[in-house]
Amino acid sequence: MAVVDETSGRSAFADDLRQAVANKGLSLHEVQARLAESRVTVSTATLSYWATGRSQPQRAESFEALAVLERLLDLPAGRLVDHFVPPANDALAGLVTCADLPSPCTVQAAVLAELGCAPPLHAVEEVVHLAVDVDGSGATRAITARRVIRALRDGVRHVPVLALVNPSDDDARPSVAKVSGCTVGRTACRPDEGVFGAELLLDHPLGEGERTVIEHEIVYPSQLSAGHYHEYHARGRVNAALVWVRFDPAHPPRAIQSYQRTIDGTVILDGWLEDGSPSAHVFEHRFGPGTLGIRWEMGDVSEVDRDE
Repeated sequence: MAVVDETSGRSAFADDLRQAVANKGLSLHEVQARLAESRVTVSTATLSYWATGRSQPQRAESFEALAVLERLLDLPAGRLVDHFVPPANDALAGLVTCADLPSPCTVQAAVLAELGCAPPLHAVEEVVHLAVDVDGSGATRAITARRVIRALRDGVRHVPVLALVNPSDDDARPSVAKVSGCTVGRTACRPDEGVFGAELLLDHPLGEGERTVIEHEIVYPSQLSAGHYHEYHARGRVNAALVWVRFDPAHPPRAIQSYQRTIDGTVILDGWLEDGSPSAHVFEHRFGPGTLGIRWEMGDVSEVDRDE
């Protein structure tokens, strides 16, 4: 388990929340009332405990409230939630994650700005279903994503999608195809730094609290491998998250492992599955913030020699 200085993290969160409330000139009673108007239930006492550092968010509903608080207090998306996003862990060394990018994900922030989707973002994911297609070499060739999006305010017209790729010297980039429920706007890619992004324009603007379903596919060219793993990074709480990896039936992996990284820095590793399965999935109900992933090794199943 990673060692986390909870006192330091709690103090930083309390300081940010208290300062943001003061900057808006609001009382905690007024903040609580505005949360209630957004259909978020948090008591004034709980807000006081958070702002003084006596307690911190722990329940699913609390993390959902943080995203709304960021909007109400004019904070960048993730400013409050990121105090509880887990750090990288040596148990997953070698995997490309957000923590491997220039801190604090400055490359991602730059890509979002190029897409016209700079924080604060005004929509959240509620359900995410990712189908990852892998070729015979074990490289990811396409990711089909279905997402249920809920607007946090009126007039939401677009949402971004980011994908991590292995850094490459080639001037190649993924593409977005097979879009349903939206169209593709701007795209941006920084392959040397491992980030690709696209702006998805919704079929119609969403009102506050309104939901829509979108589907898109990210296709990787052969010279731009996404690596022998796939991770879904949840910045907040999602109702359901599914990562389903589908392998070439003629070239199944010799071993598969699912894992997740929780908000306290704990990495949960499932045992390696060594039966040459043609597909694998990991599903979590009410997941996040955190990381949900699957990694795999290619080759003959009989070659595997690994301690659990």
